[in-house]
Amino acid sequence: MAVEKRPVPAGLLIEALMPRWNFRDSYRRGLTDPGRGLPPVLLAQRIFSRTPGWVERLMDLRNAVVRRLGLKDVGRLGQPQPEREAVALGERLGPFTVYAQSETEVVFGEKDRHLDVFISVSRRSEGAETVVYVTTSVVIHNVLGRLYMLLVGPAHRVIAPAVLRAARL
Repeated sequence: MAVEKRPVPAGLLIEALMPRWNFRDSYRRGLTDPGRGLPPVLLAQRIFSRTPGWVERLMDLRNAVVRRLGLKDVGRLGQPQPEREAVALGERLGPFTVYAQSETEVVFGEKDRHLDVFISVSRRSEGAETVVYVTTSVVIHNVLGRLYMLLVGPAHRVIAPAVLRAARL
């Protein structure tokens, strides 16, 4: 399935959680028949469970570097875990904490002293097509956060669509 960079859809829960942001993007992909009825929590788990190996190696490198700087090691994106159709607020979804959810969207992320990152996985109907959007928002808190995003921002523009493309939805 094709993955497209798109404007952030209106009305997402992530907008209320993070109305101010320094970095934000959104990628969209159509869903196949089996994926059309999946709850967003399950879509998120399926997206991140098939993270390409090269992305996981980059996450390992990222974690090794940030640990030395006293920042959070979030682990790998594709951490093995049983699939669940529902999670509670504050629960972990892979390496991230769940902050909000509805029938069509789940928002999870991580807060750290240098920046906060939130990710929204939302299912939407667009005409006859059902699609999933993965939207990322980042708030930078300090110089370390700005330096981090100088390196990670360009990589994210390659990683996010690759992860969404690899998913079995």
